[in-house]
Amino acid sequence: MKLKQFLLTVCTLIVAVIGFAKVGHAQSVSYQTYKYGTSTTSMADGYYARPATVTVSNGAYVVTMTIRTATNLSAWPVVVNSIDGQAPQNVTKTQSGGYYLYSYSFITKDLSGVISSSISINVPGVYKANHNISFKFDTSSLPALSG
Repeated sequence: MKLKQFLLTVCTLIVAVIGFAKVGHAQSVSYQTYKYGTSTTSMADGYYARPATVTVSNGAYVVTMTIRTATNLSAWPVVVNSIDGQAPQNVTKTQSGGYYLYSYSFITKDLSGVISSSISINVPGVYKANHNISFKFDTSSLPALSG
């Protein structure tokens, strides 16, 4: 019985070590929000909470960002349609006090360049439009990807 328990413990440790090798620790990363194709700050900048969280998983960066909007603007007035050519992943929507928090992730192998995004803004009776914006991340503290 003790041998069985010992082997189970060893197997659990091996699985844990392998899991930690594939997923890095989360890092806070600052970023800028620009009008698409420019280095001019976007009007959407004020809605993006800082910093982003970046982890390394399976040889890629997993970036998690949050949009914060006042509840009096409507439920979820800003929605991400695409980010870095893909649909946002792990989308969560929560309410905290007088704000809605819209969090999402995307995966990329290169954060050193400009990351493009398409968002929809809908404040009923006030404003409705789709916008392309760009992000530039401060990658100075990020580990290099292997492979």
